Amino acid sequence: MFCVSPADRLCSVLLCGAHPTSNAGTTPDALPAAGPYGCGPSARDRQLAQLRTTKAALEAELSEYVKPDDAVDAGAHLGDLLTAATHKWYSDFGAAHFNIDEVDKPQDRWIDILCRLPQEFESWTARVFILYGAGTSCRVSLI
Repeated sequence: MFCVSPADRLCSVLLCGAHPTSNAGTTPDALPAAGPYGCGPSARDRQLAQLRTTKAALEAELSEYVKPDDAVDAGAHLGDLLTAATHKWYSDFGAAHFNIDEVDKPQDRWIDILCRLPQEFESWTARVFILYGAGTSCRVSLI
């Protein structure tokens, strides 16, 4: 939509002596006037509103995932188990004279621990594992 200010329209009518073509057929005493300012939300505003709606839906979905009753202590315990598996791997790695081919990967040991957890806690387990990998304290981050 092309918006023209009222002053520009008045000038075009007075200087040209003719009405704009959009007003053809109107009475000669009618002056064109600008419509209301603001033609509704812009495409950017509509896109931003849609993104905010999507973000709110994703946040609601994230907050609804199944977690243990005491998620903080359970997350800390899981972190402790992963740390113990890592220490045990390093001990086995040293006992193998630091030959990586003689010991299994630490990731395999972590996956063994994670796969023993109930399937309904999968999203919660993934979040704890990511926080553990980032070096974040699970006890503080899950509150």
